[in-house]
Amino acid sequence: MKLRIGDTVISAQSLEGMFPKWRRVYPEQMSHEFAVVPSVLASTIKQAMITTSEESKTIMFHFGGGKLTLASSAADIGESSVEMPITFDGEMTVRLDPSYLVRCLALCDSPSAMLGLIDPDSPVRVTTDDGLRYIQMPCSVE
Repeated sequence: MKLRIGDTVISAQSLEGMFPKWRRVYPEQMSHEFAVVPSVLASTIKQAMITTSEESKTIMFHFGGGKLTLASSAADIGESSVEMPITFDGEMTVRLDPSYLVRCLALCDSPSAMLGLIDPDSPVRVTTDDGLRYIQMPCSVE
């Protein structure tokens, strides 16, 4: 199916076949959940992304002590550490590719989102009251 309006073309295709059972990888119960302002979290992530490169594009997300600390480094660029206040019980560090999370946060029409964590090896979940449901798998620590 194609829809053309002026210079804009939107196309869609119906897919058939076997698809993964996404509910099996989507965590319903989280060990830790806390509210974030999507625009504030996205801005903080973008600040930490300044010192990422193609070779080292991940960021360490350290949750604990009432704050989220984002740390990144690249040999030819330098290091960065950016913090923002959060409400979080416990300590946890997760390595994520920040570009995916920034894209997710850009889709948030809601003024607040819930960030959910289980452990460093499980999906990170973002949900909003307006129906957004997003998961991101952490990157392995080399």
